[in-house]
Amino acid sequence: MPAGPVIDGHTANAGYYDSTTISLTLTTSLSNDWIFVFVYNESQPQSVSRSVSLVAGGGLTWHQRGSIQSSLGDYCSVDIWYAFAASPLSAAVITVTFSGPGDDYAAVACGINNSGTSTPFDTAPGLPAHAAVASGTVTVSFSTVAANCLGLAFCGSVNNSVAAIPGGWALVDSAHTNAGGLDAGAALWSIAFPLPQGGASVTASPLGGGVLMAVDVIAPPATAGGGSAPIILSMM
Repeated sequence: MPAGPVIDGHTANAGYYDSTTISLTLTTSLSNDWIFVFVYNESQPQSVSRSVSLVAGGGLTWHQRGSIQSSLGDYCSVDIWYAFAASPLSAAVITVTFSGPGDDYAAVACGINNSGTSTPFDTAPGLPAHAAVASGTVTVSFSTVAANCLGLAFCGSVNNSVAAIPGGWALVDSAHTNAGGLDAGAALWSIAFPLPQGGASVTASPLGGGVLMAVDVIAPPATAGGGSAPIILSMM
């Protein structure tokens, strides 16, 4: 058994959502996974930031972890949802519903094993940490409490590409598209933290505008906690 949480299966999708629903198909191999869905979307033609209002599928009970909405450069958001899967998923279809029609999206789903069974998060305050810029380089600062954690960073922008992998991090999955009026690209990265982190940070420089990045930390079974209320934040 690894010391800390590990990725167990992943998938990504990107496209145009003129309706309000998109989907991802995920397969995992282990029992007692936490399933995460990360979604970046831009809705500049509507001049309003859309958010994810519902995630369903896999026979799971889904919870909202956070929604970060920004009108910096373009109307964009990053949404994080999660659910506990007692059994492995076999081509489970996960449906994501937006608060209204928009333009382009990029989404990543993954399973994470070897965390708590009631909640998976590190208890450090301020998680999920986040930052937004109109364009250019974005940096998110954060801390962790527990040892042997798994850091997750999800970064998106209005561009048909994804940012280079930050130093020390590993790519989980990514997707990008130019299917709609503008573009969208996003990537999920992970990193293992054997020791607690005070004042850690991650920096990325994606192309395009509407840059948003969110960081969360998954703790091993003995120290997982938190996650009782979602973080809802508008960044103008």
